[in-house]
Amino acid sequence: MLIDDDSLSLKSLKSALQLNGFMVDAFNNPLVAWDKFKKKSYDLVMTDIMMEPIDGYRMLRLFLTSKPKIHIILFTGNMTNSFRERAVRIGADHFFNKPVPIEKIFNILHTLQKDLDSHDSD
Repeated sequence: MLIDDDSLSLKSLKSALQLNGFMVDAFNNPLVAWDKFKKKSYDLVMTDIMMEPIDGYRMLRLFLTSKPKIHIILFTGNMTNSFRERAVRIGADHFFNKPVPIEKIFNILHTLQKDLDSHDSD
């Protein structure tokens, strides 16, 4: 799942992920994303922090309360130390400044896929 209220960022990241073989449900409205999350099983959520009407920190709490083992990647256009500290404290796995470093995202996703595949074979 990918969430970003910036339509251009959302579209470009979604395209890059799909071109590399990843299935992506993308949302520019966090409330619509949350509704979909409750109905479908996701292994990973990538979300922007600065969104309306609900920010990425609150989304992070909702996701982790609903599915504690979900993997979360946060990103923002305004990275600060307090952003990093808060993201870690709440439970984000990774966090990045925009523009999102796509090669690092691919590495994380490939590692996650291997981890999920190895658990499926257990």
